[in-house]
Amino acid sequence: MAVKFNDEFSSDVSCVQEASHLDCIKAIADDDADMVTLDGGDIYIGGRDYNIKPVVAERYETGDVSYYGVAVVNAASDITFDTLQGKKSCHTGIGKTSGWNIPVGLLIEKEYIQPDEECNVPKAVGEFFVQSCVPGAKTPRYDPNGDNPDNLCELCIGVGDSNCARSQEEPYYDYSGSFRCLAEGAGDVAFVKHTTVLDNTDDNTPPGWGLNASSSDYKLLCVDGTTESDVSNYIGCNLATVPSHGVMTSGDKSNSYVQSVETLLTDAQKMFGSDQNVNGFKMFDSSAYGGTDLLFLDSTQALETLGNRDTYEEYLGKEYLEALRAITCDNGAGLLRGSLALMVLLVLIVLGLK
Repeated sequence: MAVKFNDEFSSDVSCVQEASHLDCIKAIADDDADMVTLDGGDIYIGGRDYNIKPVVAERYETGDVSYYGVAVVNAASDITFDTLQGKKSCHTGIGKTSGWNIPVGLLIEKEYIQPDEECNVPKAVGEFFVQSCVPGAKTPRYDPNGDNPDNLCELCIGVGDSNCARSQEEPYYDYSGSFRCLAEGAGDVAFVKHTTVLDNTDDNTPPGWGLNASSSDYKLLCVDGTTESDVSNYIGCNLATVPSHGVMTSGDKSNSYVQSVETLLTDAQKMFGSDQNVNGFKMFDSSAYGGTDLLFLDSTQALETLGNRDTYEEYLGKEYLEALRAITCDNGAGLLRGSLALMVLLVLIVLGLK
């Protein structure tokens, strides 16, 4: 992307790698970097603690800058959202929006999960599900006291240090990984985004899974305790509408700087935003690079400007903030202890715009 942007737009774009999104956020706060794309949970951390703000947002097929968090089970399963206790769960990663923040927040709001007085959410989740794969749950950054339950990682299949890593090194990490955990029979339920099943079944089953999954083999769990056999009917059966991933910068950046970033990205997507792009580089398709969701989510159709949603609170919205407050017990302690961990960085975009 840096090469193409610099060739076509005379920009000065370079990319560096950091160990985590928290390190990226700190770099932005320290003016050592300019931009990074973040999940909603990371946007909350960055906005609250490091004064970062949104620049543009990913838009999916929902028609706006949001997506749906869903819970998926096998079609023959008798599980409902009200009977999840004691089941095996697959999560995209600790602290991620659709895989952790939304389902765990809802389970707390419905009082199925009840954190202790210290708001130890991972411990409560470990007591609720019999086994899970929650990538990142036992790493030092997200388990500083070493007391997160071992069963949060018992379903993960990474080898050695890769086991339960909050990165692609763990095969059950992120959206596709969480669904794979369900599809391969490890878990009873997977918490993912609304396109995940369709992105990984029928003619789209990724190589190496050893199965030919059909979307009809799965169904969605609705919050009201019912189920939906048509996984494409996520609008009528989902856990929540959540804010899409957003490109963030420092809150100290001027309006003219933010406008220059908006212009660069929106101009670039006119040339590179199509998955059928004949120019080679595709902003929203990672398949040529041996991974998924490497720069932006592969399901992104376009980047959109935000209007007056230019603070992290306005961007995240009331519904999502309520879920975060449920997880943090309204005081933030649980979040800092690891219940809202930060995504492992794939790439940090540093734009030195003149």
